Order: sequence, then structure tokens, then C-alpha cells
Amino acid sequence: MSQPGHGVELADDAHRSPRPPSTTGSLRRELVAIGLVAALVALIGLTPLLTNSHFYWYDDSAGGAYGQWFELGRQISHGHWPLLNPSAWMAGNYTVEQFGLLNPVVIVIGLITQLVSNAAVMATGVKLFFMMVGGAGVYALARQFGARRCFAVMAGVAASLGGFTLFLDATSWVTNLEVWAYFPWVLWGLWRFIVQKKSYWPAFAAGYLTITVAYVQGTVMVVFAFVAFLIWCAIRRTASRALRTVLAGLPMGLLTLALYLPAVLTAGVTVRQGNGVLNNGNMALTLNGLAVSAVPFANPDMQGVPGSMRYALVPATYIAWFLPLLVLCSWPAIRRAAHRMQLLFILGALMLALALGPSDLGPLRFPIRTMPWLVTMVVVVAAVFFSAALRPRAWSRRRLAAALLVTFAGHLLAASQQPSSWAWQLASCAVLCGVTAGIWAWGRARSLASTRADEAAWLRRVCALVIALSCVITAVQAAHFTPGLWKRFGASGFPSHVASLEKPLPGARGTTLVVGPFDNLQTGFWTASTVGNLAYLSASDVMNLYSPSGFQAFGDDLCMQSYYGKTCYEAIDRLFSGVSQADGTLLVDLLGIDSIQVLANKATSIDTLQARFPTPTGWRLTNLTDRSFTWQRDTTSAPAGSPSWASPGLRYSVVSQGDTQVRLHIDAVGAQGGTIAFSRLAWPGYTVTGASLATPLRDYLLAVDVPATAAGTDVTITFRPPGWTLEIAAFALAWALALGIAVTRFVRRRRGGHDDGGPAAIARTAGADSAGTGTADTAHGALTAARAEPASLGTGHDGDAGSLAGTPRRAGEAASASRRSTDRVTGSEQDNRRAPDAHGADRPGPDHPTSHTKGEPPR
Repeated sequence: MSQPGHGVELADDAHRSPRPPSTTGSLRRELVAIGLVAALVALIGLTPLLTNSHFYWYDDSAGGAYGQWFELGRQISHGHWPLLNPSAWMAGNYTVEQFGLLNPVVIVIGLITQLVSNAAVMATGVKLFFMMVGGAGVYALARQFGARRCFAVMAGVAASLGGFTLFLDATSWVTNLEVWAYFPWVLWGLWRFIVQKKSYWPAFAAGYLTITVAYVQGTVMVVFAFVAFLIWCAIRRTASRALRTVLAGLPMGLLTLALYLPAVLTAGVTVRQGNGVLNNGNMALTLNGLAVSAVPFANPDMQGVPGSMRYALVPATYIAWFLPLLVLCSWPAIRRAAHRMQLLFILGALMLALALGPSDLGPLRFPIRTMPWLVTMVVVVAAVFFSAALRPRAWSRRRLAAALLVTFAGHLLAASQQPSSWAWQLASCAVLCGVTAGIWAWGRARSLASTRADEAAWLRRVCALVIALSCVITAVQAAHFTPGLWKRFGASGFPSHVASLEKPLPGARGTTLVVGPFDNLQTGFWTASTVGNLAYLSASDVMNLYSPSGFQAFGDDLCMQSYYGKTCYEAIDRLFSGVSQADGTLLVDLLGIDSIQVLANKATSIDTLQARFPTPTGWRLTNLTDRSFTWQRDTTSAPAGSPSWASPGLRYSVVSQGDTQVRLHIDAVGAQGGTIAFSRLAWPGYTVTGASLATPLRDYLLAVDVPATAAGTDVTITFRPPGWTLEIAAFALAWALALGIAVTRFVRRRRGGHDDGGPAAIARTAGADSAGTGTADTAHGALTAARAEPASLGTGHDGDAGSLAGTPRRAGEAASASRRSTDRVTGSEQDNRRAPDAHGADRPGPDHPTSHTKGEPPR
């Protein structure tokens, strides 16, 4: 018996309803539908390649993510799991970078990069894969909340083609694309576990993949999902589900602790230190952006997104062109369907609040990155509304006028803010208004002799039309927006053949620093130098790597930007100046730099640079072109991470050296002791035996103080991420809890003492929810087990005020609701039960598994 105020959960294990005769056919149809979504997303995702073969090989994907994949794959293929890479300098602390060290998908991607000779092809395949995974997840989520199969397919395709996803995540921010792709599966799995009492593994697997990408945006969205569930449980007053939410969150919370604690404890030395809460409007969603979210060719009002003015060069806030068609839906049916989507509304509100700003929340920046999740919520809700409330009816002209007005208003706003785009807005408005009017007329014509089979066929054809037009719009969008985007960044010249990227920098050897801004990344640049994490592919050990975290003091000293590692010419002056903390030793010697490449730019020629920076003593000029010149040290230094200076009187020998540990034998030391400096950054997490950590030289070079009594002994310097023991324990405990949840559920099911969340159980709990969380759709098994009653989806004509079947208002009606739900999935009566039509008679919705048409088997 349930406690009053805590919901109703009647689980009569002794009288479970029998399983439906067969779910194989429906499961097969669901898998076919998921395959269709993936195929459509892949097909439409390929259309931008018709106008630009490097559409997915751009900006941060080329300069950041691909190099990380390559480096991780190389390390793993050599049997080494990397924590630290001293030669990568400020990008080398992999536990605080977005390396995905514990993510199996990222590791597999890294291994594949070792086999694929074309980086652009590799990046395109990875991004299409994540778009397909995300689209399939949105399909599953839409089905779970009651969408018809055809509308769920439409939602899955539309979510993958949102403006931000296609033009920013898929082109550049692939890590944001990856964590978004997993999120629908996280929410789908959590619903199954929390509401339907099914296996925890789908939710944990999707959550694990999201969190271990090590991209904080995805983790924040997972946190939002749990917050939304707790709020929803509080509204429903279901304590048991709130407890299951907490139980589900414990392993994921421990994973988050294990993954992000190193970054938190390291933040004090990174570029993320001291970040507060402020709002400068940079890359934040605006109300203007929302207002044009149904306009395919709008340039939204948004600061910071590519564009020289205040309007983005890409449709970053575009959601879907078909949203104005919701005006044709039955509003009473929409109100009934809205009750069962409270969770999505709560979650969408949290996402919207984050997207609107402020622009900086501590280390969290660029709130517009939340757009893909907002798109997901909107298209899933739209799919459920269309399923519940769109039918071919004799719609009034006022409805048509309202739909056309919404479309026209969005295009008018887009044209007014960017007058130069008026021709595009006019053409787009004309096409979309024509399609809307066509659907309106088509529905009126079909309403005269509409049967259940006719309605289902009409809805499928409407979905096919929507998807086909979406494909055309995507292709035209890519052709229209891509040239301006590439011109703005000048990054279309990223080379794609791995062999060309693996060559050493001309005239360079050993540890190499590139000095100067690279402001012209066209084809000729790549024969002379490299950029960002593409340096991982180079045979030279280039110090200028891409890092979203960086090391603040190191970057300040060399005026090196953490993104792409761009430096200023003043760095040369600093390199060849003495360091007082090291008895006047040159900084270039402390860093162990062997080669320096100096780049010219549009404002400064090579001749000017050579006149300003003559070749230093002990170095020689090894390469000179009209784009760059290179100096090389006469005597090669020790590898990065080695000891680079010792105080007078201190002599040592290197016993062993690796990325995370250096062991020295102290041969002699002065009476006052001494200091040894290393050509590696002083990341938090270093420990020393036989000596002690000293104040870092220039606030970033690792140093140790050796006592006078250390002669003849060994000194060992070891790196482990700060909080390492706690992180290992949290990671192990997370898996132990997840396994414990799975084993407990299995044992209780075997003993018959726990409801498995099957059809009968979900039917029995349906009565507990006044908003109708719905009964399980047994024909869909795990995929759609939370779909609504057919009556809630089968009404959609104007003025229908029927009630939501299967969702009694009082707890006392739960038993009758259970019997009605059980009857729908057992016995021969399932073929004859009907949902309310316009006259109050019963007939099932066309996509419901218990319904079928003449000549067809029950679905």
C-alpha cells in the first residue's frame, strides 16, 4: 500500500498480466525505424559536402579535436594510457583536457585515426556517426513520450539538423556534438529506470559515455536531467520515484567526481582561474534568436558567434521550419497531451534559462551551446503534439491565417534585422507559406471521407513531405551560409592528408616553438608550419598546442594563447633574457627549446623580422622562406621534462625518466643544499621523495629543493592527478553501485519479489499520475514502454474535449485503470477496442500496437 501524498504504486506480483503474445514484430519495426532515422540523417548530413567537401573539417575540429584523437590513438596503440605529456606543455595535462581518456568511443575513434589516411574523411565519418546516434536517441525519446512512429522519425531527423548542431557543432565543436548525441539516451534510460522500474544499465551506459567525454556542457545537461526529475517527482508527490532518481544519480555523481576533480584542483594555475559570474552577452541566446527559430535563413542577433557584426553568419538558433504547423493542431488535444510531458517542460525551462545567460558562470562560457538540447526538447514536444492533435480536418481559414502569420512574422523579423537578406527571406517565406497552405488544403480534402487507415496514411505522407523539405532546406542552407563562414575564419585551407601533416617543420628538430601570429591559414601556410593540435602529427615536438585550460603563467610569459598556441614576437626577447632565479640562465635553455620558427604575417615581412631578430649566438639559421625562418640550436637539449638547470655545487645523474616520473641520483650537493629545475610545467599533483617541491621558476617551471644530506641518495619526482586516490575510489564505487543496482534487481526478479516494470506494472502505476505518465507499450518493449493510452493520441480534431484515457483523477481508480490497460494487451478483445473518435466512439490510434486495419495483423 502506498502512503498518501506519495503517489500510487500498486505492484501485485502475484497477479501479473501475461506477456503479450509476441513483441518480435514490433521490435523489428522499431529497429527499422531507428535505421531509417540514421539513414536519413546520414543522407541529409552528406548534402553540405556537395558544395564544400571540407564542411566537417573546420576550425576546432581540425585544429583541436582531431589531433587529440590522433595522439590518444597513438598512445593507446603503443600500450600506453597517457595521463601527462611534458612535451605538450600547457596542453599536456590530459586529465584536465577534453581527451576522453576513459571513454571507449573516443578511444576507438583514436585507434581508427591511425588507420585512415584522410583526416577530413575521418572527421566527416565521426560527425555523421554522432548525428545518427543523436537522431536515433531523439526518435526513441519521442516514442517513449507517445509520438507516432512517423512523427518520431521526423523529430529524430529535425534534431540532427538544428542550426547550431549543423553549422557549429558538426563543423567545429565536435565534443559538444558528441555529448548531445548521448543525452536523449540518458533521458530515455532514466525514464525507464525511474518510472518503469526497468534496467539501470541503459541510463548508466549513456551517462557514462556523456560524462567521460570530459566536456562539461554534457555533464551539466545530465545534472539538469536529474534536477528536472526531482522537481517532477515533487510535483507528482511520488517519493519512491524521487528515491530512485537519487539512486540513479549516485553512480553518475561519483563518475563526475572522478572525472572533474583533477580539473577543479588544477584550476588555480589554468586560464580558468578566478572566473566569476558576468554577462557581456557573448554567445548567449536572445529573444530575437528565439523569434526566428523557425526561419531557415535567418541571421540571429547574437554576439560572439562568427560574424563581424552583431548578427551571426549562420542560423545558430534555427530549430525547425515546421513549428508553425502546430497551429493546425487541436488545442484541447494538445492540452491533454501536455500533461504527460511535464518532465520535458521542466527540463526545457532549465535549458532555456542557461542558454539565455549570463555569458560567464565561472568556468562555464558560451551559453548558446545549450541550443542543441533546446532543439531536442522542442522537436520531441512537437512530435507528441502532432501525434496527439494533428488529423485531417476541415480546418477554418482562421487557422490557416494564423499559421501563415507566424511564418510571415518570423521572416519579416529576419529581413528587418538583416536587410541584405530580404531576397532569401522572401523566397523562404513564399515556399514555407505555400507548403503550409498545401497541407491545410490537403487536410480539408481528406477530412470528408477520412477513415482510420486514411488518417494514418495521410500523417505518414505529411511526415515524408516535412522530411523531404528539410533535406532541401539543409542543402540550400549549406550552400548559402558556408562561404561566409569560411571567409570569416580563413580556415578552409586545413590540409586533410595525414601524410602531409606528419612532416617535420622545415629546418626544425627537437622541441620547437613557433613564434608569431598565423593569420592566413591558406594552402601555402601548411608547407611551412602547423597549427594547434595538428602539431601532434608533426615529426617535430611543437610546443604550440591547443588547450581550453592552458597554464596561465606559462602563457603570460610567452604571450601564448591557450587556443591554438598563437604567440607574439615579444616572446623571442623573453626567451633570450636571463632568469634571475636560475643564476641568469636563459629562459630558452630552461625550457630546453631546440628550434624556433618565426612566422611572418600580413603586417610584418620576413625581412623586417630578420632585421629585428638576428640569429642568436649558439644558434644557426636553417630555413628561410618568404613566410618564415627557423633557428636551430647548435647542441641538442635533453627531451622535454628533463632536468634543465641545477644550482652551483649540485651534481646529479638521471636514473630513469618518463612522462609521469623522473628518478635522479644525487652525486654531490653543497652545504646549503640546492635546487633542480625541470623543463616541464609545475602542474598540481607532483610529489617528491628524497627532496621537496620548490617554488616554480617563473611561476610555472617545476623545481625541487635538494637537502644537503641528499648526496648519494635518489630523488624521485612523481606526477599523479591531484585527488588521485579519491578519484580512483569514486570511479570504482560508481561501477560497484551500478553493478549492485543491476544485481539487486536481477535477484529480486528471480525471487518474484520485485515488479519488473513490465506491461502490467506500468498499467497499474498509470493511475498514480494525474497527468498520465502512461502505460507501457508492450509491443515496443524497452523502447517505448512509457507511451500514452491510445485514446490520448487518437483525438485531434477541433473541439474534441475527450478525456485522457487511462489516467484516472483519483488514486482509487488505479485498479480499474490497470484492468483496462491489461485488457488492451491481452486477449482477443485487443483487436476491437477503439479510441474516441469525433462522435465519442472508440477506435485505437493508428500507431498503437493493439490496433490494426483490415487485412493486417494486430500491431
